[in-house]
Amino acid sequence: MSDFPRSRSTEYPPQQGVQASNVGDPRERIRRALNLGPATSSGGILPPRNIAQVEVNTEDVLAEAVPFDIASTPASVEIPFAPQKAEESSLMETVESDVVSRSERALESKEKQTFEQWELGRLDRNLRLGESLESLERGKTLERREVREVAGALESRGWYNLFSKLQSGDDLITLLVPSGRGEGIKHMNDVLFGAQRTDQIIDRLRLLTSSRLRKIGISQIASTYKNGYARRPEDLSREEGAMEKLEQAVEDIRTEMTTFLVEESLNAMEDADTDRSQALTVFLRHLLGPSGAEVALVQRGMIRAAQQVYERALQEEAAAWQIAIAEEDPESTRAGFALQIARGRKQAAEVQMGEIQKRIREDIVAPALEDPRRGYRVTFGIAHIDTPEQEGSYVHVERAVCQSVAGAVEAREGGSFGVAWSPEIANECLVERKELQTQLEEKYLIDDQGRAYPLFGKRGDGFAELNADVIRGLRKGSLKPRADQEDIAASVNRYMRVLNVLDVIKPYTYDEVAGGTAHGGDRTLVEQVAWTRERAFALRSGKGLDSDTRASIVQELHKDGKDQACTSSVEFHRQALEMPSCTYVSLDVRDVGVELLQEFEILLQRVDRGDMTFDQAQLVAGDATTQRMRDFRSRVSEIYREKTGETQPVMLVGGDEVVLAVDGIKATDELMLALQSIQVAKKPGSSVRVVQTVVAESDRISRTSDRDEMKREHLKAKHLAEVGATVAKDIEGKLHDVEVLISALPQEERAEHVASMQALHLEHFAVRQVRGKESFELVIRDANHSVQISHESHEVALQRIEVLRALVQDRVTALQDELRKTPGVTDRNVSQALYRKHRLSPEGFQAWLQTQSV
Repeated sequence: MSDFPRSRSTEYPPQQGVQASNVGDPRERIRRALNLGPATSSGGILPPRNIAQVEVNTEDVLAEAVPFDIASTPASVEIPFAPQKAEESSLMETVESDVVSRSERALESKEKQTFEQWELGRLDRNLRLGESLESLERGKTLERREVREVAGALESRGWYNLFSKLQSGDDLITLLVPSGRGEGIKHMNDVLFGAQRTDQIIDRLRLLTSSRLRKIGISQIASTYKNGYARRPEDLSREEGAMEKLEQAVEDIRTEMTTFLVEESLNAMEDADTDRSQALTVFLRHLLGPSGAEVALVQRGMIRAAQQVYERALQEEAAAWQIAIAEEDPESTRAGFALQIARGRKQAAEVQMGEIQKRIREDIVAPALEDPRRGYRVTFGIAHIDTPEQEGSYVHVERAVCQSVAGAVEAREGGSFGVAWSPEIANECLVERKELQTQLEEKYLIDDQGRAYPLFGKRGDGFAELNADVIRGLRKGSLKPRADQEDIAASVNRYMRVLNVLDVIKPYTYDEVAGGTAHGGDRTLVEQVAWTRERAFALRSGKGLDSDTRASIVQELHKDGKDQACTSSVEFHRQALEMPSCTYVSLDVRDVGVELLQEFEILLQRVDRGDMTFDQAQLVAGDATTQRMRDFRSRVSEIYREKTGETQPVMLVGGDEVVLAVDGIKATDELMLALQSIQVAKKPGSSVRVVQTVVAESDRISRTSDRDEMKREHLKAKHLAEVGATVAKDIEGKLHDVEVLISALPQEERAEHVASMQALHLEHFAVRQVRGKESFELVIRDANHSVQISHESHEVALQRIEVLRALVQDRVTALQDELRKTPGVTDRNVSQALYRKHRLSPEGFQAWLQTQSV
C-alpha cells in the first residue's frame, strides 16, 4: 500500500438503485465520479477499454435501433422461460417513451468525444452486440441493455421501420443532405475528410435530426448516409403551424451542423496536404461565404488550441481512470487524487470548448446564415401514405419514399426548407431536363488544360447520354472548367441535379417490394416484417424463445441487412479481431454513381417518349445498379472461395464497396488481381479498385492486455486503406489524362500510343501495403493476363506515366499549333477544333469553322 495519506473528506450518499452495502466499494465511488452506472452485484466492473465507453454509455447500438425504457424492464430477461406477458401495442409505447432523453444524452456524449474515441466506441458497440448474440444463442440471461440492443438491431435492418411504422394517413418526411461538389457526402468522403470522419459527420447529423424532430412530436424512424425518414401522424399534420415548426427544426439543424463542420474543417487542416487544405478552404467559403471563411481561418489557431487542451484532458482522465481502477483501494492512492485532478481539468476544458463553440456559432456562423445560400442546408420533402394497393405489397410505402425524396430535391434546388409532393414536381423536372439537354447537346466543355469534352453521346436506342468523363470530373472536382466555361459547367451541374429527382437509396428492387421473394432469403418482405416484429416483441416482453428461435435471431443478425450473402458489421468485426494475422482487402467499384445517374437519365427520357409514367420510373429507379452490385458481391465470394479454399468470406458491405477480412497467409497477389479483374461496369475495362492493408502480427493477438491496441490497429488499417485508395485514384487519374490526350489525336496515330499505354502494364493493378511500413506498392499483371506478377512503388509508376503523358502532350500541342493557322481557329477553340477535325467529315468540319468565324 502507498504511504500517501488516505482521503476521508468525501462521503457518498447511496444512489437510487444501488444497495447500501456497495456504497463503500471504491470501484463504486470511481464509477459515480465518472458518471457510470453502479457496479454489478457479482463484483464485476471491468474497466472500459477506453474513455469512449465512459462517454457513450447512452448510445444506441445502431443508427436506427429503437431505444428501450430501462425503468420498465426487469433487471434481466430469462430467455428460455416466459412467465411475463404484455400487449404489443402497450409495450411499444413504453419502448418509444424513452427516446427523447436517450437521444439527447447520446447527442451530448458525441460532443465530448475525440475522433479516436468515436471510432473505438462504434467498434466496441459492434463487439458488445456480438457478445449479446453469443449469450442469446447459448440460452443465457440477457441484461436489459442487451435486450434493447438485440431487438433494435433486428428492427434496424432494411426498411423494417418504414414498413412497420408508417400507417395509411401518415405523412412521410424525408430529410435530404446537400448535394454537389461543394458539400455532398461524396466530396466529403473523397476529398475533404475521408471515409471514417465522414461517417462521424453522418452519425452526428442523424442524432441531431432525431433530437430536433422529437421536440416537435415527429419521430425519425430510419436513416441512410444521406436521407433521414420520419413519421408525422395524421393529427399532427393538420395542426396549425405544422409546416413552420418543421421549417424551424430544419433551420436549427442547419445552424448546428454548420458550426460542427466549421470545427471539423479547421481541425482537418492541421494535417492536410496543400490540395486538401485548399479544398477545405473552398468548402468553408461555400458554407460561410468569403468573409465568414476568412474570419474562421484567422481564428483557426485559437480554436485548435482549445480543442487540443480538451483532447489532452480527456486522455489524461482516461489514463488516470485506468491507473486508479487497477488499485485495490484507489481513493487511498495518488491515482485517486490524480483522477480527481484530471476530471477537474476536463471540466475546465469543457467550459472553454463551450465558449469557443459559442463564439463560432454567434460570431462566424450566425452572420453567414443570414444568406439563405450559406450553411449546411438540409431540406425535406413530404408525401402522404396511401392505402396499400394490394395485400402482400409495400409499393405504397416505396412510392411515398420516392415522392418525398423528390420534394426534398425540389426544395434544395428552389432554396426553400421543404416541399410537399405534388405531380407538378414531376412535370417541372421533365420539362427542365429536356430543355437543358437541348441547350447542351451539341456543346463541349473545355477544362483549364484546354482539353475539350463533348457533353453528350447517342446510344444505339437513340437516347442521349451525358459523357461519363464529364459526370465523374464535375462530381469529384477533378475537371476544372476554363474561366469562360463556367456557365456551361453550371448548366451541366444543374442537369445532373435534376436527374437526382429519382435518387432514392433502396435496399430492394421493385419486384421485391411488390411481393416477390427478398434477395438472399426465402421470405417476402411482408413475411420478413412479421417475422421480425414477432421476435423483437418476444425479446422485449420476456416471452420464452426456444433454441431454434434463438438460433434464427443470431443467424439473421450475422448476415448483412442489404445483402444476406454477406456478413453483418457485428459478425465482421468479431471475426476480424479473432484472426491470427488479419489483412483487410478493400474493394471499391468505380463509377457506380456515374452509371446510376445515367440510369436515371435514360428512365426520364423513356418517360418523355411515353414508354412509362413518371411514377413507374420512380419505382424502378436504381434497380439495375442494385442488381449489378449484388452480382459483384456474389462474384467476390466465388473468387474468394476459388483462391483460398474457404467456404465463405468475412465480408463487410458498404455502398459501392466491400471489405474482406482475410487471414494474412491467404491474402495473395493472385487473390487481389483476380478480384480487381471483376467486370462490374456496363462498359468494358477495369472497374474495381483493390487495396490491401495489414492489421497486426499473430504473436500479439494472444496477449489479452493488448486488446485495446489490437482494436486501434484494426482502425489504423482501415485508415491506411483510405490512403491506399488515394494512391490508386492518383494513378487512375493520371492514366485517364493520357487517354484523354490520345483521344484528341488523329485515328491513325492513336494505335501507337495505345500500345505504349498497354506497355505500362497498369491496366490491371492492385495496391498493397508494404509489410511493417505505412507505404504502398503496386501489384501488377500485364495486359495479357499472363502469370507474370511484379511489384513496383507507386512513385515509379507515376514517373512512367508522366513520361508517356509528356510525349503525347507534345504531339497534341504540335497539332494544335498547326491548326491555329486555320481561319476561325483561335486559342479559345483550338482544343475543340482538334477534337472535331478528327471526328467530322471535311465538309462538317468546314461548316463548324464557319460558325466560329461568325
